[in-house]
Amino acid sequence: MTMLGFQGKTMGTGSQHAKGFTLIELMISLLLGLLLTGGIISVFIEGKRNFVQDDEVSRVQENGRYALRLLSREIGMAGFFGGVPDSSDISGGAVTTDCGTSGSDWLLNGTSPLEVIDDSASSTGTYYTCLSGLVVDATDVVAIKRASDAPVIEDGEYQSGLTGLVSNRYYLHNKNRGLGGVDLKKGSQHDLAEIVGANNGSDVWEYYASIFYIGTDDDGTPSLCKKEILSTSTGTGISGQRCLVSGVENLQIELGMDNDADGFADQFVSNDTDPPVASAEDADNIVAIRIHVLARSINEINNFPAESRSYRLGGGTTVATPVDRFYRLALSATTVIRNPTSLVP
Repeated sequence: MTMLGFQGKTMGTGSQHAKGFTLIELMISLLLGLLLTGGIISVFIEGKRNFVQDDEVSRVQENGRYALRLLSREIGMAGFFGGVPDSSDISGGAVTTDCGTSGSDWLLNGTSPLEVIDDSASSTGTYYTCLSGLVVDATDVVAIKRASDAPVIEDGEYQSGLTGLVSNRYYLHNKNRGLGGVDLKKGSQHDLAEIVGANNGSDVWEYYASIFYIGTDDDGTPSLCKKEILSTSTGTGISGQRCLVSGVENLQIELGMDNDADGFADQFVSNDTDPPVASAEDADNIVAIRIHVLARSINEINNFPAESRSYRLGGGTTVATPVDRFYRLALSATTVIRNPTSLVP
């Protein structure tokens, strides 16, 4: 009997009513959850903004530096024709579509291997006819003619596994290792029986003619673009626009002038070289080129204030930007003219 009573008492004291959240507790829990979720979302959005900003800034720096390296290398190679000491010896026939106003032989005429036009808005359309309507106003244009970095045929032997010349591509044939005559012809017009033969003194270099300028790509973004001599199945002419570096908004070129014939630049000026206009600087005195580029982000950055800024690109050029949120960076580099004897008209 005692055990039964003890069990009954235990069962009675162990039974309790189940209890849940009150309405106030539920509302407080929801509020805390919303605050926590909002904080997480805010941190995520801010992190994403910072990532986008850092990515755009890094891209601007990379694109600007790449544009400088590309132009510096091309300008440094201007007038290099595989050992030919006099650029006036470089000439060829007509091409299907040329670009200069001097006739149909501008692309194949090495007399002026480095040409610079200052203020493209006033002169580009009249000199480089193939650039009409493509160049951003008030930016500079530079045209470069040169040979390839290495010969495709050296001392009569093909290099790098090559077995022939491309029929519509232009090549320089330097006879007697550059000490003899020089021929600028299409691959199909060169006499390979005369050229190919071990130790016969024949060097063959591919010929390049390119014009670099600021245009706009297919998305409407300002970019460093170029046109170049192009070989196709139907002939040889000037190529369509090819944009190389997006986000390059301005290009300014300064000419390093040697006024006392000591081989060093005494001053840097913004001007045309002598081929385009009569009042331009004499190419004989140019010993260096200073390149200035203004690079900008591809997209606007929301963290940036909407404002306009002015950038000084060289001694005489100040560029004012529109009111926007693009990140911009001005960079410059100086390149020595490596082939001064080839720049003599």
